[in-house]
Amino acid sequence: MKFKLALICFLLLFGLIVCINFSLINYGFSQLFGQLKIISSTVSKNEFLNKKSCSQKERIALKNLDHILKFAKKNGFDSDKNYLKMVDSTHPKLIVASASEQFYIKPHLWSFPFLGDVPYKGFFNRKLLYNEIDFLKKGNYDIDTGQVNAYSTLGILNDPVMPEMLQLNEADLAETIFHELVHKYYFEPKKQHINESLAQAFGEKLAEKYLQKKYGHASSELKNYQVKIKKRDSLQIFFRMFALELNRFYCSQKFANSKNKKKLKQNKYRQLYAEMYKRKLTSKEKLDFLVYKIELSKNAFFSDYIVYFSNKDSLKEVLDNKFGGSFKLMINELKSKEIVK
Repeated sequence: MKFKLALICFLLLFGLIVCINFSLINYGFSQLFGQLKIISSTVSKNEFLNKKSCSQKERIALKNLDHILKFAKKNGFDSDKNYLKMVDSTHPKLIVASASEQFYIKPHLWSFPFLGDVPYKGFFNRKLLYNEIDFLKKGNYDIDTGQVNAYSTLGILNDPVMPEMLQLNEADLAETIFHELVHKYYFEPKKQHINESLAQAFGEKLAEKYLQKKYGHASSELKNYQVKIKKRDSLQIFFRMFALELNRFYCSQKFANSKNKKKLKQNKYRQLYAEMYKRKLTSKEKLDFLVYKIELSKNAFFSDYIVYFSNKDSLKEVLDNKFGGSFKLMINELKSKEIVK
């Protein structure tokens, strides 16, 4: 009788937990199935190269990838088991959603077991994605979505080469590989801004060193990449400054007392667009795209910038000042998770 009572209590408790966490369990299974589909669609590099559909650009990218992985290993990354297999172009696409409060740039956080609170959520299942977007809209959040063409499983699985990666030029491919490899060594659940900023800083610095080693200090390959990074940094600084200015505006009495906050917000964004074109921060084509992207996602766009780039420059200084530019030393500290306090 006592056993039956205990069993009934256990089943009731288990049923309650399942009901409360049904959406999380459903989401978890959808992500697992998506990842399994990707794994099942992988082929070896040789199989991929022997396909008639393999383009010359992809063959060159794979050759560059071999050089990049060898360089990564010399600089402290254990890359032997990663990027050995290729994913078929028909693989499930991962869409990531992020969100911010409507009248303050503050990322919405999703809580996951083991990962903690994260400012983004990935979806292989489109129905679950649309349900999440509807939920965020009801909460009056600004929302941003985008397809992810490279991501890390944090060392849980051996990461394959996504087909989109083979469309990148050599510098961008190197940066992407180094960025994702960092996640294998360092991931702190409560330090998402550090996780992404660190990976971005490391990816850029190592890509620069890789090009310097392969092509030389005076090469056009290295100089072109350095110019690109400089322009990207200028754009990131501009967006971070605007985010701070916008948050001050949201906290102002003028905004707080207004009965038409949406109109004031839109006017502020129009000022931003005008300033972007006035300063010619990048090409006209890219500026047009950025305005389109910002207009769709508003605060969520800037929330992403704060998460990914807020600590990048300071972490580059850590590499140079604390470790003398030695990636191996920094990797060892990453492994012990003592680099960032």
